[in-house]
Amino acid sequence: ALDEACRQLAAWRCNFPMAPDLTVSVNVSGRQLEHDHFVTDVGDALRATGIPPALLILEITESFFIRDFQAAVGRLTALKRLGVRLAIDDFGTGFSSLFSLSRLPVDTVKIDKAFIDGLGTRYDAVVSAVVTMGNAFDLEVVAEGIEHRSQKDRLVELGCRYAQGFYFSMPLTAADVEVVLQRMSKAPLSVR
Repeated sequence: ALDEACRQLAAWRCNFPMAPDLTVSVNVSGRQLEHDHFVTDVGDALRATGIPPALLILEITESFFIRDFQAAVGRLTALKRLGVRLAIDDFGTGFSSLFSLSRLPVDTVKIDKAFIDGLGTRYDAVVSAVVTMGNAFDLEVVAEGIEHRSQKDRLVELGCRYAQGFYFSMPLTAADVEVVLQRMSKAPLSVR
């Protein structure tokens, strides 16, 4: 999946030069991260495709950090040295230690869909706190699982700048993404 994601991003960058900052995110399991050759595999995929490392975002679930925090920090630091960006997926469902988060070399936290589904309740305070914390740690905050306009509107009110979910688009094939990029090339927009 990693090799294919990098290959596809390289092709899109070639075919759609108006989107030079297009990124691709790849979900990475804890088991993959624990593999001795994972960092090398990521470096090989970047070199083989020639994509700038900062355009590859590796998404790691919070549960990975629970097993062996020091080993996790070491592995993530090695990945950061390659220049890739790192995101904590499903944030808020695991250990969520602020001290631990402050020590992780990550770029993004992604608020778990469970909190988004609870918008309009006490979960507003949780989402607001994660956005504030992300800003304090200079992290991007992405809300996951947006399905309704009311969720998007509430997230905007809470200061969340990035979101993903079915409200914006169903999952797309590579060919479908190319159609979207083609449309965007006719109406210049910032693509990310």
